[in-house]
Amino acid sequence: NYNYYVTKLFSNGSVDTSYANNGSLSLGNTYRYNKLKSNAQGDLFIAGKHQISDSNRRILVTKVNTSGIIDSSFATNGNFLQVSGTYSGDYSQLEILNDGKILGATSGSFCNGSNCFGLIVYRLLPNGTLDTSFRETGIGVIPIQSNSDPSEIKVLPDSSYIISGTGIRSFYAIKLNSNGDFDTTFGTDGKIITPQISPEGYPAYNIGFEIYENAIVLVGIHSIWYGSSTQYIGVLRKYFFSETLSTPVHLNENDILLYPNPVKSVLNIQSSKKITNYKIYDIKGSKVQDSKLQNSEAVNVENLKSGIYLIYLESDELTAIHKFIKK
Repeated sequence: NYNYYVTKLFSNGSVDTSYANNGSLSLGNTYRYNKLKSNAQGDLFIAGKHQISDSNRRILVTKVNTSGIIDSSFATNGNFLQVSGTYSGDYSQLEILNDGKILGATSGSFCNGSNCFGLIVYRLLPNGTLDTSFRETGIGVIPIQSNSDPSEIKVLPDSSYIISGTGIRSFYAIKLNSNGDFDTTFGTDGKIITPQISPEGYPAYNIGFEIYENAIVLVGIHSIWYGSSTQYIGVLRKYFFSETLSTPVHLNENDILLYPNPVKSVLNIQSSKKITNYKIYDIKGSKVQDSKLQNSEAVNVENLKSGIYLIYLESDELTAIHKFIKK
């Protein structure tokens, strides 16, 4: 049996004893977890499986709030479990969308018409129930290969999704539109599957992908027998498109400037991108202030108590989170 824990650390590596039970939340051994994501407020979403038996493994997503307590208002007592006709694989991926919905993927079986085995994709509403505007029921299987372990999800500015993963000694990437249907302009009918990369009997593993204007690069490794042991070789596979892909937009330190920091009364926010809104959260994840924001504007934080805060910046194309200190 496995016992799973979530521990919160400060930036210096010390345990935040105000979180959960003296800094750690025990998730027990009923569920098996393998992927964790957080939203802008600091809530955690942890994906995995409920393995009742070798042949009965259900998709699982658990929500933990900012204080380290399982959020009982999410799904059923804090846990989303896909029960009917589902066999969940060993790898999970999650992405928290700008509207609070949760996009998930795993390999396994979930019969949908004549398709039963492959990549399972699903989207949850913020309350943990299936979003029926996604693939008609909120969940569905995409037949890729008998092994379809997902390794990365990226959301593009047009609200489409690219998911990459590992096939049978190969890599794959698919592109879905916002409602979960294939974008048939991508690859072959929405899919790219590489030729088999490694010799028979030696696995290949996709690690993820990067987008460069009109190209996508699939990244991973494959194994061979060399000398007297198994060796691993890095692999890059690049595919070109006739048009530029819509590339995700991120803000980094060169794109945005917060000053002064620490701040006493007025926090100046300057960005190379047009930002429309901001929200400020305290260290416990409670929203304390929000408003509209122009491309360059001063934000009055005089009424905030002294401490550490997170400011969440958003526009139609991007989101970013930065920390500041109120004196």
